[in-house]
Parts: sequence; C-alpha cells; structure tokens
Amino acid sequence: PWGSAFSSFLMFSVGAAIPLIPWFFASTSTIALFIQISLGLSVIAALGIGAYLGINTSGKWLRSALRQLLVLILAAGATY
Repeated sequence: PWGSAFSSFLMFSVGAAIPLIPWFFASTSTIALFIQISLGLSVIAALGIGAYLGINTSGKWLRSALRQLLVLILAAGATY
C-alpha cells in the first residue's frame, strides 16, 4: 500500500507541475505567450494520458483521449 501511495503522489505531482513549467521562465512582457504555452502543454498531457489509458484498457485510445480532454476543460472551467 505504501508503494502505491507514493507512486500515486509522485505521478500527481508531476502531472500538476506540467502546466506550471512555462511560468518559471515568464516575464511581465510575455504573459500572453506563456498562457498559451501552459494551455498547450495541458492539452497535450491530457490527450497523451487519455490515449495511454485507452490503449491499456479498452483499446479505444481516441475516445479515451477526448474524454480526458473534456475532463480537463470541465475542471479548468470549474476552478476558473
């Protein structure tokens, strides 16, 4: 159980850090660009994770990827 808990924590932390990466390099004059990069990285990560899950579970990778993207959009909208 501890190994699973640590693995889950580590993967959640990595996933949460992906949209933040561009902000470590942002300056006040490039905020709009870094918002676009952050959104792009989030979309790519969501599609990649969804496709991976789809391939390893049902084989319907496109459906799973789009579902994961929908979850990302709904979560972002709810927290905005």
